[in-house]
Amino acid sequence: MEEFKYNFHIDYSRVDNLAQLGLDSIFDFTQIAITEFFKSIGYDNLTMKNKYNYAWVITKTKLNIKSIPSWGDDIYAKTYISNIRPVKTDIETIFYDLNGNTLMVIKDEMCIISLEARKIVKLNEVGFDKLDISKSLMEEPYENINMDNLVKFDSFNVKFCDIDCTNHTNNVSYIRFVMNSLGMQFLNNNDIISMDLRYLNESRIDELLDVYKNSYDDTLDILIKKDDLNIFSMKIIYKAKGMK
Repeated sequence: MEEFKYNFHIDYSRVDNLAQLGLDSIFDFTQIAITEFFKSIGYDNLTMKNKYNYAWVITKTKLNIKSIPSWGDDIYAKTYISNIRPVKTDIETIFYDLNGNTLMVIKDEMCIISLEARKIVKLNEVGFDKLDISKSLMEEPYENINMDNLVKFDSFNVKFCDIDCTNHTNNVSYIRFVMNSLGMQFLNNNDIISMDLRYLNESRIDELLDVYKNSYDDTLDILIKKDDLNIFSMKIIYKAKGMK
């Protein structure tokens, strides 16, 4: 069983205006935990780029939130492989407080792409299919959004600081785009219970992206598009603060 533990301290730069760990920082921390886990087993992106000119990309993410840590808290993450298929793998990252209580559970579906051809590569080409897997702690399937009744409500340009070393928009930038679009009133008055994310196509610097949404029950469906091309989607399940 391949499992990796990584410690985090919630400092000032990682909290939102309520002094809690920001939603974008949750995904930042997850990327860090996965990167360090992959480094420990020899499959980090720097190694993949130098050896094969390949890179890992995330295609889907599911996040369940039980409790959000606050400024000054120390937490840790455990990261492991929960599933391996011919071209995709599931990586789970569980965040705990120092008493061992589960805070957040995240499952990422990932694949390897050729940086030259921009096409998916089979995992057995790099021997990843030979690694051990652990029992999944998140057996719920990834969910998709309802594409009906989506209404455009915001637009933004991809900037230099949104781009990562694969020269496309970093996954966490989409979280920040959505957070900025939803605004302080929604984010301060509601608790996020779960999020389902799908990275559908790449976007790059200076491209104009449009944000669409539909709200029903306690659900928000978000779609980001470039012209007619779907780039990113997110389903948010939430409840008003103070509700059980």
